[in-house]
Amino acid sequence: MKHLSDVDSQRLFYKRIFSHEDGCPHELVQVSRDILKKCGGVPLAIITIASLLSSPMRSKTNDKWDALLNSIGHGLAEGDSMEEMQKVLSLSYYDLPSHLKTCLLYLSIFPEDYEIPRDQLIWIWIAEGFVKCEKHETSLFDFGDSYFNELINRSMIQPIDINVEGKARACRVDDMVLDLILHVSTAKNFVTIFDGIKRKTSSQIKVRRLALQNSVVEPTMPQVTMSMSQVRSVIVFMPAINLMPPLSSFHVLRVLDIEGCELHNLRYVGNLYHLRYLRLRSKNYPLKSGELPVEIGNLQFLQTIDIIGLAVEELPWAFVQLRQLMCLRVGENTRLPGEMGNLASLEVLSTVFLDESPNFVKQLQSLTRLRELSMLAFEMDMALMETLVESLCKLQKIETLDVQALPPLLNLIGNSWVPPPYLRRFFAHGPFLAMPTWIKRDPSLLSNLSVLTIQFMELSQEDLQILGRLPALLSLELDLTDQDKLLIGADGFHCLKVFKIWIFSCDLMFQLGAMPRVENIRFSFSVQQAKDGGNADFDFGLGNLLSLEHIDVVVRCYEVTNGEVEEAEAALRHVAQVHPNHPTLKMGRVGAT
Repeated sequence: MKHLSDVDSQRLFYKRIFSHEDGCPHELVQVSRDILKKCGGVPLAIITIASLLSSPMRSKTNDKWDALLNSIGHGLAEGDSMEEMQKVLSLSYYDLPSHLKTCLLYLSIFPEDYEIPRDQLIWIWIAEGFVKCEKHETSLFDFGDSYFNELINRSMIQPIDINVEGKARACRVDDMVLDLILHVSTAKNFVTIFDGIKRKTSSQIKVRRLALQNSVVEPTMPQVTMSMSQVRSVIVFMPAINLMPPLSSFHVLRVLDIEGCELHNLRYVGNLYHLRYLRLRSKNYPLKSGELPVEIGNLQFLQTIDIIGLAVEELPWAFVQLRQLMCLRVGENTRLPGEMGNLASLEVLSTVFLDESPNFVKQLQSLTRLRELSMLAFEMDMALMETLVESLCKLQKIETLDVQALPPLLNLIGNSWVPPPYLRRFFAHGPFLAMPTWIKRDPSLLSNLSVLTIQFMELSQEDLQILGRLPALLSLELDLTDQDKLLIGADGFHCLKVFKIWIFSCDLMFQLGAMPRVENIRFSFSVQQAKDGGNADFDFGLGNLLSLEHIDVVVRCYEVTNGEVEEAEAALRHVAQVHPNHPTLKMGRVGAT
């Protein structure tokens, strides 16, 4: 474990608690030094204790800090004692409110170093009943998301792939934190784990939550089927699929998550009357077609179904009886029943292929709780497209809309759709013929739109300025088909952090003061067109992007020599070297011989 110097330890400690290095009050300086001495320069210990002290529930007084200092014990000053480190970590665990303790303990069900997807984890928490919300107008998922973020803020879990909105796609549990929660979980009989080597808990107790992580040499493991009647959660990871007990073993199951399942093994799933969460991943590639049993309609408590990757041709008609369903993720080619409007609790729907489910288009307007919608539509007549847009206009809680379609539908959405005020992310895969009216009319009204992916045949300078006036825009991805040139000035994009532009023409220029906060940029250019257009030095004005940290460039090498390509790449490397921030540079080639 790498140790920090005293100076770096203090910098990390103060910045975590006071948001800046010099923010420590005079009366807390000495006790903070004593605390840091016990942390022994171990980063995890420093972050853990700092997270404790930065909690809004713990006032920044000398008495409170002295009490914490005394509770640490000998600390790590005399070496890296695993026992002492566990004492430090246990302070943070026992400082958690009860609902966060339970949510954290559930993470012991995942293998070491496993990337735990945020959405998957939150929906499981909801299914287990860990997420409580007394405000009926607030989504349970939003509350679960706040739990996830609080565990990150307290340094109990590590975020992975933080997006431009500050949300982590997934999390990981540090090995020492995992050891702690495994110990607590075992003591409480919270989770039973079969890892293929040994059982992490005794077989003499009733199993409440079961994790099958790795397979074993023996073809069967009778221990796994012991006392299955009380199991609430089963998570099966791909290597252990052969250990899966028959579904008939479970009587009160709430969570069923299987990697490597076969559709024909799901015949009994309709009898799991208490099931709230169902996530299935197939082990077959290419996938085999199949169907879910019609008895799935019996699962009246079901809240989440995630079967992306299973080649389910059509959801059974009984599906429309699942009135508690909040999240539905299916494959692109899965047909939906015509009466989906009955699913009034639905918040997430991905991905619906409207060409295969035309009867669903009108029903869509009844799903008034939808927050996320992903859809494909390529062969629809005008009447059906108009019905679709009318339905979209009635979905007033939409935060994320992802559309793959041809220009007729996209332009109808552009001209006739009125987005709700909650819209945060809009993804359009397919070209608009003109700037959408709902953007052009008054960009300031889209006060929550932070992520925009959009494609045009050509974008005028005026339209670019309209996009620049979107007040909350953090990420913009443009795909321009027939663009001649584009000049990006200082009049807009004041919040933008990520800018991606796919443009065949090379006449792209950033002026001084353009995109003052942009950190990541990705673009492509043609070496031949750059030279023909008079930009032989390959100057795109990247030096004018003062906050730039990362550059990702695709170099089009058609009809030029290898020497000309290397000349262009050398020019870009020079730009990165002389930029005050020394941004990282990643280059790739297309069309190279």
